[in-house]
Amino acid sequence: MADNKGGTSKANIPKLDDTKFLHWLMHMKAHLCHKGLFKYITEVTVALVGAAAKAVNKKHAKTVDILMKFMSKMAFEASLLLKTRRNHTRSAI
Repeated sequence: MADNKGGTSKANIPKLDDTKFLHWLMHMKAHLCHKGLFKYITEVTVALVGAAAKAVNKKHAKTVDILMKFMSKMAFEASLLLKTRRNHTRSAI
């Protein structure tokens, strides 16, 4: 049996664009759950130090890398714009 823990090359996930978000989301969630990475985008991380912090940061970076691989340029830019707006709104409060 093949080991799927390696890269994302065999993942059957469509690129996220301005259509089919729910389809993309279902596939992405299943893929991240399979790799044990879903919690790194859904749970708030407590402050960690040392080896624990390095391990969590490595998993978080891997999760972000997977997400970015399956986003179109337009979807990625839209997510950056949304994050910028959110940060701007929080700083104004």
